[in-house]
Amino acid sequence: MLFEFDCELKKPPYENLSDLCTILVIAEERNSFPVQRVFAAINTALRKAGEDGNVVVLAVRALALILDKFSRKLSLPGEAGISKEVEECFKTVFSFVKDYPIRLQYTKTTENELKEELLTCLSMAGNCEAVAAVVPSTEEQLKFCFSALDGSKWTACKVLHHCTGLMRSGVVQNAGDHELLVQLLQLHLGFLSQLPIDYEWEELLRTVVEGIITYRAWCVSQLPLRRKRARASAAYDNAAKTAGNSFEEASLKNATEALLAIGERVFSSAVSPSIIELTIACVASVAEASSPYSEANEKAIGWVTRLLQQTAAPSAEYSSPFDDDSPSVATGDRLWADASQSLPNLQWVVPPLTWSALVLLSKLCGAVFGIRGDHMWAFRSVDGEYFPYRSDDREQLTAMFFAAGKNKNGLEERHRFDLRSMTDKRSFSSSPRRMHFQPVPSAFLFDGKLSVPPASIHIKSETSALIQAALLPFTLGHSKTAFLARAIRLYVICGRAPTTSEDVVVVFRSLSSEQKPHVVEEISSALLQRDKGWAPVLLEAGVADALTALPASTTAKQIAVNTSTTQNRLPVAELIRSAGSSPKAAPMQLPPLAELPAFLLHASPSELLAFIEALETSSLSMQELEKLCAELAMDSRVEFWMRDAAYNYMLRLLHNAGVGQRQKKDLRDVLFHNSYSVGICTPARGEKGRLFCPKGHLLCVHFSVNWSCNKCKKTSSFGSLACRECDYDICMGCINKKLSRVEVNVSANAGDILRYWRDCQTKKGSGEASLQMELKHSVLFTSKGVLPATVPASTLKEEEIHFAKIGTSCKCNITVPLLTANFMERAVLDSPLQVLLRAFGAPPQWGDVESAIVDVLESFGGDIFEKGILGIPARVAQLLEVASPYLSTSFKRDTAHFLAVGCCRFALFHLQGLGAVSRGSVSGEITSNGLPTKFTVSRETKVMTRVLFDAFLQYPSIRNKVEFNFKGEEGTGEGPTQELYTELAQRYRDMTNLWHERDDGTHEAFPTLRQVHAEEFFVLGASCARAFVDDYVINMDLLPLAWPFIRSGSVSLETKWATLAELEPTLVNTYTCMMRSTDAELEEMGLEDESGVVLTAATVKAYVERRVEEHLVHATLNFRWFALGISTVFDLRALWFVSDNDMSVVLSGVSREGVEGRLFGEEALRSAIVEAHGYSVGSREVAMMVSLVGGEFTREQQQFFLEFLTGSPRLPLNGLAGLGRKITVVRKELEGTSEQTLPSCNTCFLYFKLPPYTSRAIMKARLLTAITEGRKNFSLS
Repeated sequence: MLFEFDCELKKPPYENLSDLCTILVIAEERNSFPVQRVFAAINTALRKAGEDGNVVVLAVRALALILDKFSRKLSLPGEAGISKEVEECFKTVFSFVKDYPIRLQYTKTTENELKEELLTCLSMAGNCEAVAAVVPSTEEQLKFCFSALDGSKWTACKVLHHCTGLMRSGVVQNAGDHELLVQLLQLHLGFLSQLPIDYEWEELLRTVVEGIITYRAWCVSQLPLRRKRARASAAYDNAAKTAGNSFEEASLKNATEALLAIGERVFSSAVSPSIIELTIACVASVAEASSPYSEANEKAIGWVTRLLQQTAAPSAEYSSPFDDDSPSVATGDRLWADASQSLPNLQWVVPPLTWSALVLLSKLCGAVFGIRGDHMWAFRSVDGEYFPYRSDDREQLTAMFFAAGKNKNGLEERHRFDLRSMTDKRSFSSSPRRMHFQPVPSAFLFDGKLSVPPASIHIKSETSALIQAALLPFTLGHSKTAFLARAIRLYVICGRAPTTSEDVVVVFRSLSSEQKPHVVEEISSALLQRDKGWAPVLLEAGVADALTALPASTTAKQIAVNTSTTQNRLPVAELIRSAGSSPKAAPMQLPPLAELPAFLLHASPSELLAFIEALETSSLSMQELEKLCAELAMDSRVEFWMRDAAYNYMLRLLHNAGVGQRQKKDLRDVLFHNSYSVGICTPARGEKGRLFCPKGHLLCVHFSVNWSCNKCKKTSSFGSLACRECDYDICMGCINKKLSRVEVNVSANAGDILRYWRDCQTKKGSGEASLQMELKHSVLFTSKGVLPATVPASTLKEEEIHFAKIGTSCKCNITVPLLTANFMERAVLDSPLQVLLRAFGAPPQWGDVESAIVDVLESFGGDIFEKGILGIPARVAQLLEVASPYLSTSFKRDTAHFLAVGCCRFALFHLQGLGAVSRGSVSGEITSNGLPTKFTVSRETKVMTRVLFDAFLQYPSIRNKVEFNFKGEEGTGEGPTQELYTELAQRYRDMTNLWHERDDGTHEAFPTLRQVHAEEFFVLGASCARAFVDDYVINMDLLPLAWPFIRSGSVSLETKWATLAELEPTLVNTYTCMMRSTDAELEEMGLEDESGVVLTAATVKAYVERRVEEHLVHATLNFRWFALGISTVFDLRALWFVSDNDMSVVLSGVSREGVEGRLFGEEALRSAIVEAHGYSVGSREVAMMVSLVGGEFTREQQQFFLEFLTGSPRLPLNGLAGLGRKITVVRKELEGTSEQTLPSCNTCFLYFKLPPYTSRAIMKARLLTAITEGRKNFSLS
């Protein structure tokens, strides 16, 4: 039997109670429990204990375990009370609470353990009705809590946890109890502002915040109306003196100020990001909306805005343009979607730092937005593990918790949840399930509703400028963070004096485009009531027009329905027009060219913007403008003004381009209603669409439900082609097969069509291996070339498409051209804005333009998904090309990725989440398990090339990633995949026969001029493209002069001449001399053409041009195979705005490093590391590793370290910060005592396992051994 133990104390009391505690720990709630025997043993032990504190500690621990598991079995059968044995036991134990401090002797335990066990037992007993009568009073418990404080953070946490339970239990009733609780919380708020910040400090912060939130929810509404000062004992007086001065009112109004000071302290300290994230989440949860005038709020606004500026990404980031209009959530995924996943450590999960900072900033400004929290609630299972509740239960529990002080009905015993005891009474076991609650939200949800400050709040212009500058990086785009940031920005702007500055007008222009009319009307009305000076601002932003204009496509019925609404809005619109009316400024007429310098010297910012706008339509030539700019640049003031004006004009154009696209397309409707017939090797045009029945009658369209297809026996609601005379019907599917057509959905691309058509041909084929291989190597092509994989189906409906293996002809007898279709023919662009930027340069804050580009491209996300880059308006494409030279390389890569595959991926993910239904035989990969496409390769170069050639010709879907693993090795995932790209690039660079050799024997990153290497360059192009779309890096830096050959189907003779001059300068010099020679000189040299005819001055030029073409023919073919490889992954036109100089960097994803110096320093490595699982911030071993790798390792050793950790020896763009995630350093235990254990890593997750070496020398030796010998081996560790 489980509870067989020595009740007669044959063993010493300590050993007997130790055995009992062990039994209670492993016992399950359903076990039988001998109440009388157990309590008799505990009572006997306590009577014999005397001053033995060890026995007392174990006795209290045993009672706590009993209360936790067997509280329902303490009552007498059939009675409500408890036995005398049980009552005596609890009275004895609780006497230590009432008489504390007491003198006991400790040898195996400590007094701190006694305090901890007593607090646990008190909390358990307070929630147990059976022993409630013997529990000390609230006054006695609070007295014990103050007495138990000893200055340690751990004890403080235990005391505060118990006091939080008292608040929920409803026993805090008199004013003295309230005052002492407030004093206790205030005391520990003071501790948090002084104590060292470590993991115990974090726990204390969580506990104090839980106490504050619980007190507000459960106790504030219960404060006595007339406060009576309780007469305290001497111990009470001492406790009060320890806590500080007495308070006139039991409230926590100054808790926010104290936490704001703590937040500033943490922000200013060198602590880990996780501590900052936790602290700001706690402050944001406790803070309440208040006036921005207070000194504490103004100070807090200062450091919160600095925090936001530090948090802002170094460059703008793309997010899904297809998020719906549901409330914005702080985390991308639904919290705890899998209710079966346990929460082993019950660690707090807090919102991202940006969200908490934005919520806090909104409260500091006094804004009251519809922001609520999603809180973590979990229940304890029989096995002791905690599991999260479902969403509806979490919402109900949260509402009950925060309404507890006002609504007692929700806490009655009949309810399934008991928040006083934090138990779930729905359990079928003998005891209720314990519940866990996190008072700080794990996510913030924003309902999107806007707010305007009341008339009493006027935000200072300095404060407004500070907030707007901090918010700007977060306001652009369609992310959930942007919605809240824009709401705060609007609130702040509305709280200041009206102004027609560009930034304010832009905000209201966005408001009218992205909000519904009634929202715009409400905000406009509130502003006009506040200050009529807002009328000109609203008028210039087009708000009046937005309130009265109806869409041109509105039907008569819609107009009739909306008439009353429109009439109601007219007064506001007319008020804007009447109060803000002013003569509309005519377009600027440029002064004469000679007067322009003087005019610009005295022009206002708005006049400078008007000047740049007028340049777009002026007759001023580009040469005249360049000359004018050169003259203006001589004055540094004018140069600065023009640079700033060009920057603002660029922002205005980008904003105006995207402002009309705020209303996102419903992709479900687009998907369901749009499909296209795409013919593949279809009959001649004259025969298209003409089908006959077996007897030769022409088939006609027939709509009926009472038919079935004579071919496949299926029926369809879309009708058929039929011959009624012969009662012959054929369905659309069979029609398409007959006409060699496929019905393609708008979500599909050329790669989807190709894979579908291959499957169809495979099913029709004979199954021979040679035929199957030919089908696998066949591609779709037009007369212009092979179709890139990501070309949207909507652009193919008018194309004549064919299907054949590369190098052969299709059944129409058309040969596959060794070209990629849709080459980018880049027009030479020279606009006034481009001239101005070239002359005056870009301002330092060019990152705002990057954010604006993100915003406008995401606005056209639906069009890009449907039409590819043809969905980008010409004006936007032009602006992107103008801005390109001044954009950061990493941003150009991100933009190219979004246009090439990112937008399409976002759309497919979104459609899958909606459960969308597509129309047509071929659609994009909407339904997917998300698993990568996997291939196994050999490390032998020729075999690797052949496998990759076959793999990439399969046109793997761009929806999910492609992963590789090496044959015979256990490693799989991102690590081996990155290793493959690294090793492939290195081997191909070492194959000198692939590359051009100069006269001095060196090799250039330009294909050889001597022969064609089709498979190698195809694989290289496909690998570069696949690494690009899957966010890997590949070290393949082709010369800039190579890219015109890759990007264009026809390279000009001038480009070829310049290329050959770079590659073969001696040969080009010879050709140059020939073309400058006279007839006599040519005759003397004896030069002849291909036919043996002596060259003359009239024929030598044509001869040289032919020779230049012949010299580059092999290199051109190699480039075409390289471009074909890229086309199996994506459409290279997505990179049209990237210059030839940047193409290799953008595509490969690696930075152009110098040849000297280290790759990174200690500071960069330190900022890229986070400690976990055995190491914490400031760990000696981690600091030693950072010092060694960042400060002592050579450049080559750092490359080895990178390859060991990431699979690539090259730094990505943005250095270590571009790795995509932090390097997690965890503790790896040493095997034995000789410290021979080597570090190891998980390359997929940048997980570095570092043993705790005792010395710097040993750590350096082990690190070097690991990174040099373990770089190219993937074995599971």
